[in-house]
Amino acid sequence: MSAWLSSTPPLQLEALYLDRHTKTLYPGPTSFPDPTASRPRAHVVQVCAVALSREDLDRPHNNADRHIPGYEFSGYVVSAPFLSPFKPGAQVYGHTSFGSQGNARPFTVAQFSELAVQPTLLSWEQCAAVPMSALTAFQALFDQDLLKRPERKEHWTPMGKGMLPEPNRKKLTLITGAATPVGMWAVQLANRAGAGHIAATCPARDVSFVRALGGAHEVLNERAEGDLTQWRRSKFHIVLDCAGPADNILQAAWTVVQPYGKIISVVARASDHRPEHGVEPGVATGYSPVGPAPDELELISSLLDQGLLHDRLDKANIFDMADYARALDRLRDPAARGKVVLRVRTDEPRPIIDFLAQHSVADQELAAGEYYDDDDDDDVGSDSDSDFSDSDVEMKDVPSSNGSIPLYSPQQQVPAINMIPPPPRQMATPLLSPTPASVSAAARNGSNTNNNNTDSNNNNNSNAMDYAPTNDTAAAN
Repeated sequence: MSAWLSSTPPLQLEALYLDRHTKTLYPGPTSFPDPTASRPRAHVVQVCAVALSREDLDRPHNNADRHIPGYEFSGYVVSAPFLSPFKPGAQVYGHTSFGSQGNARPFTVAQFSELAVQPTLLSWEQCAAVPMSALTAFQALFDQDLLKRPERKEHWTPMGKGMLPEPNRKKLTLITGAATPVGMWAVQLANRAGAGHIAATCPARDVSFVRALGGAHEVLNERAEGDLTQWRRSKFHIVLDCAGPADNILQAAWTVVQPYGKIISVVARASDHRPEHGVEPGVATGYSPVGPAPDELELISSLLDQGLLHDRLDKANIFDMADYARALDRLRDPAARGKVVLRVRTDEPRPIIDFLAQHSVADQELAAGEYYDDDDDDDVGSDSDSDFSDSDVEMKDVPSSNGSIPLYSPQQQVPAINMIPPPPRQMATPLLSPTPASVSAAARNGSNTNNNNTDSNNNNNSNAMDYAPTNDTAAAN
């Protein structure tokens, strides 16, 4: 791995690790990530919030005994490749590859294709829960040709309703698992794309929740009203399964597809659960894994800022990173809806941006026209397990007029950097309430703003993770 920094950042950092055998979380030391360890060079992002899903507990990571979970995040860019549109200080959100370490750590790395400017009207926590679920729903609906994607952004708005693709208006659409993280986005996106009739299924406890989304024309309590085959006489042109094979929902969904219709599942391979009888001729299928798509994520940001899509993050699912044990219990609770989000750190990254600008060897050589990299042995892709040392990072002090104080101390006198200070971040709308239908031009343009949603107690809890591990941490390792 090439030498990226001439000096190690004076921080002692902790990440959350997931034990592959016990499925438990515990804190442990980690090192500052190296963005030059991947091809192309990645961005370094200060993580403000990270989302955890139930699938994270069972997702293998190169058969390692432990790894850092959480593949969706929001935060500040603190270092970027030379030609990147995401400059230091930009507020972004995204999801990283399952083959890399996750983002439950103070600083992470991400490629350009994994990032987008985050919605300006959502909090850090709300933003972190959006990318993977919304992209999965988007790609299943439009990349798999269940529905035609509207050609222009304005076509998604109420004023552009008359310009929506004509084939969409004629389609009867069924979305199973409409209360799941993917299902709730699928219902809204299908409605915005002009699907003629949308039917949604969910458990009894979630019927009112799905109706409140505003996208479904009818909602079925999938466990109380009989088998799907007895639900309605007319069958569906397309089915998007977000529930999976549990309770035979995916199997039953096959039997309500019209001849030469199509069924896609985001949970399992639908072809593996095709029943032997009751399926109409010519029914097509496929599998829709999520992939990076920055243009699609930017569109989702725009729709959120215009109030055309609404997030539905439960306040009870938000925890400080230090409260990881309770967060894990909530994640395992079958009654909990949606993802669990951890606050990592929300302090403005100006000191670390300045430090990296002064000590980045690659950036200094590039500015002087001398930069080249002849290290062909680096692995292609995101950072690997070797980037995360179990040894403590040496704590160094940054001198100031008041003596020696840690880099992130509020008393530190930080030199000015070439970056326009962002205006105060707008307060997020209530987590369970729709965002306003109209926003300012500045919000629609994605201007960088600060997040003031986290109180001083949360900041103290987040900063506490950056320094020397507690005795419990040392014992865990």
